[in-house]
Amino acid sequence: MLETIMQTMKTKLQSGDNSMPVYTAFDAIPVIKKEHDGFIVLNIEECKASVPIVHDTKNYYPIKATLSVTILMPPETETAVLYQRFNKFILPEMLKTDCTFISFQTKSPSIDKLLRKQTLIALFSINGFYEEVV
Repeated sequence: MLETIMQTMKTKLQSGDNSMPVYTAFDAIPVIKKEHDGFIVLNIEECKASVPIVHDTKNYYPIKATLSVTILMPPETETAVLYQRFNKFILPEMLKTDCTFISFQTKSPSIDKLLRKQTLIALFSINGFYEEVV
């Protein structure tokens, strides 16, 4: 279920005009091999699934999830650029998901000293249904 959610969101974020590569937090690609000019990391911070609604050949699991979307760019990147990327590429695609969009918040941009990247993290709270063919 989590892998399906991650792949769906990754596909959404890679569509449109987004020129930044999108990775999941679960991949095994070292940061050194990821795009140097910037990239996006998608992660599921929290996911709750309820008892399924059973219907003929499918089960529908009500889910609530908190997804984090992190933009990582070179440390000299101005914070305005991070917010522009978020407003142009991430927010519009997240609003197009098949889930009920509840809320989002962004954290203050900061420098990740370990990765040597300027970061902006956005947390999205969503509700929806995960469909499973029986």
